[in-house]
Amino acid sequence: MKKRYIVFVLLGVLLLIPSITKAYTIKLANKNNNSLKAELNDRYSFENKIGGGNILYVKPIDDIFNKKEDYINVKIGLIRDGNLLDSLMNNEERVYEDFVKYAKKDKKSFNITLSLMVNEEENENSYQGNIRHLNVINGAYYYIYVEEDDLVPEGVMLGQGNRYLLVNDVKWPNKTLIKVVTIIFSIYMCIPLLFLIYFIYIKKDSNVKKRKN
Repeated sequence: MKKRYIVFVLLGVLLLIPSITKAYTIKLANKNNNSLKAELNDRYSFENKIGGGNILYVKPIDDIFNKKEDYINVKIGLIRDGNLLDSLMNNEERVYEDFVKYAKKDKKSFNITLSLMVNEEENENSYQGNIRHLNVINGAYYYIYVEEDDLVPEGVMLGQGNRYLLVNDVKWPNKTLIKVVTIIFSIYMCIPLLFLIYFIYIKKDSNVKKRKN
């Protein structure tokens, strides 16, 4: 009876192997990933530069304000929802609405007020602020959400951690490579466990039967 329990435990481990190896395969896939510049809406764009601090620039696309606002409120947060990330990667229908809802509800965000910066030479406006206290995780995916008020329309942008900065040139894992590596790695990990099951349960029982005969 104990042998059967051991076998069930080992089979459970076998079933968990693909999940255990997921993080490993994603790291491998990121070395051969597909680049996607994510422009999820037509309201804002952002840029993050080092210079006088870790400065985030958010620029309204076209003239979406009725008048020049002195500041905008922005939330920045880590995207922890795997389903949302899959939807963003696959560019699914209504993903923008889901992305906005996620950003609005997320409580674990870095909040900052960006001030208006007027560039009269290039005749364009942008908002800037120092995000040096934001702990950027390399390779992680972030939202940059502009909060709505009476005069400012809401908008959300997708970014990715690149050392100390947030970049808008988002890199997604190569899904085909993930599947291939997962299958190969799972088979590789299964072989010693299958041998263990064989020797504990099948081989030992066959030896006992031979002795009885």
